[in-house]
Amino acid sequence: MSKLFLLCCAIVFFCSCNRKEQIIAIPQMKLVMWDVITADEWMRKQFSADTIIDSTKKNIALYNKIFALHKITKEEYYNSYNYYKNHPNEMKTLLDSLAAFGTRKRDTLNNHIGK
Repeated sequence: MSKLFLLCCAIVFFCSCNRKEQIIAIPQMKLVMWDVITADEWMRKQFSADTIIDSTKKNIALYNKIFALHKITKEEYYNSYNYYKNHPNEMKTLLDSLAAFGTRKRDTLNNHIGK
């Protein structure tokens, strides 16, 4: 009985240690979140007249394409998002990185338009 208990404790310990590895790192999460936010905004503008059900189905399909593009699963994204939501310092770093990424994209676009 004690060997089984020790084995269960060891499995729980190793699984909890590997939890950090299952979280999408900030550099990749930033890119995924950028695409998700961009898709949400595009969907809002494109399909504002559609019914909620049609918009939701299209939104889910678009999210699935984003996850496939970034080679992650829906579960990995939402687990990572929840992790960052529960760790405010890391979420701040992620959001700061996302804001800086957006600023660089805007500046690049403005430079191309201005030429």
